[in-house]
Amino acid sequence: RDAMAVTIDSVKAACEVIEHLPIMLLQPLLHSAVLLVLMLASVYGLAWLLSMGKVVPQGSPLEQSGIQISGLHRSLEFTEYQWACIAYWIFGVVWILETVNALGQFAISHAVVMYAVHEDEECCPMVRGYFVGLVFHLGSLAFGGFITSCLKIVAALLSFVVRQTRDEYGAQGAVTQVLCCCCMCTILCIERVVSMVNELVYSDVALQSSSYVEAADNVVRIATSNPLTYASIKSSATAIRVVGVTMIGGCGTFLAYVVLSSNSFHRQLDSVFENSSSMLVTSNIIGTTVASGFVCFYIAMAFMMVFYQTTLSLMYCMLISTDGRALPAGSAAPLSRMNKV
Repeated sequence: RDAMAVTIDSVKAACEVIEHLPIMLLQPLLHSAVLLVLMLASVYGLAWLLSMGKVVPQGSPLEQSGIQISGLHRSLEFTEYQWACIAYWIFGVVWILETVNALGQFAISHAVVMYAVHEDEECCPMVRGYFVGLVFHLGSLAFGGFITSCLKIVAALLSFVVRQTRDEYGAQGAVTQVLCCCCMCTILCIERVVSMVNELVYSDVALQSSSYVEAADNVVRIATSNPLTYASIKSSATAIRVVGVTMIGGCGTFLAYVVLSSNSFHRQLDSVFENSSSMLVTSNIIGTTVASGFVCFYIAMAFMMVFYQTTLSLMYCMLISTDGRALPAGSAAPLSRMNKV
């Protein structure tokens, strides 16, 4: 019963914090823009690396009317050094993207901590969160991104190895299948545990300026000392996140289909703006609706991520305020506004 009450209070508190800090809702837009720029830059750099390869003809020449034509099919050949450069670049890109994701989580947690714990109201809390993360906690964020990126790359390599162990008919030996399954499950389990810890690690970094290892130790001790409350709040926040993504994405997709296919809506639109419905004409309504659905669900997941991280940050602040023994001496921050929330 106490855990359920804390869960309800946490959800209410998250809504109140977002209401007082509406600029937090712009974080997904800023985060998506940064990720897009980084991905474009990484693809551009990878293209430069691939251009170092040697273009060689592939297959036998095509002979027609006594004339041989070669080079219709080509491939790239790389030296060992070039393969090492490509692998290094891919690992660096994954590491940078994971670090940026960690920075986004830290910025949300920092805004929540500054408002709920330190009673600090700013006009641009997200900008300050990004600044503090880059200047003072970049090492901790990069360390967390390094661990996550290593686990994801190992999981991808294991998945590739599993596919290579199949014969030409797609069959796989029983022993090989069991070993590959055990390795994949182990890596995925470790990755999932690290992701769950990281959700609260950056809240501890924002609250106490701890290093990554110290923050992870604090998170594990707090979670294990309050397992029922932790599981209850996390499960409820996850459920609300799933429901929110489903409703926002589903309603947006349905609205896009109605706008594209409804003739009555087109007539009403033309009555207000002349010939404006011509902009909605498409040769493939289903394809356009599917594309709109991808956009709607991405926006829904991005905005619900703000609510999810806010709820977890508030939960950690409340748990850490009631379990001071898990903190280093003298490191607990004042929680006056936290009690009000």
